[in-house]
Amino acid sequence: MANIQGILKSIRDIMWQDTGLNGDAQRIEQLGWMLFFKIFSDKDQELELLDDNYKSPIPTELHWENWAGDDEGITGDELLEFVDRKLFPTLRNIPVGEIVEKLEKLMAFCDELEANIRESKRQAETLLQVAIKEALIPRE
Repeated sequence: MANIQGILKSIRDIMWQDTGLNGDAQRIEQLGWMLFFKIFSDKDQELELLDDNYKSPIPTELHWENWAGDDEGITGDELLEFVDRKLFPTLRNIPVGEIVEKLEKLMAFCDELEANIRESKRQAETLLQVAIKEALIPRE
């Protein structure tokens, strides 16, 4: 959690330098969108690996890694123009039902991962308990 807090603080510090933003409300909104795009893109990639029939509702050129994930990618006015004239207008035209369907699929996938993690933790705890008992109980 401390790592996430540090990352968010670094992002906020960078955003404070942007004269185009006028207040925390805009910064929070933009940070929310950035996190949404990054998380959605990551989950999209996972689903594409797990399901051969999965197709992202977001066009490939608008995936995070294609416009924001490249350190040498677009910046400044070019980035602003891309977001204002390409990214958001294209997203507005994606049928909401399609996005909701994909989000539901992503959420189900997350729920499944969470259940798997819980089960793995449970199994690890059981294994640890058995190992401790074996180490502490004298053999006859």
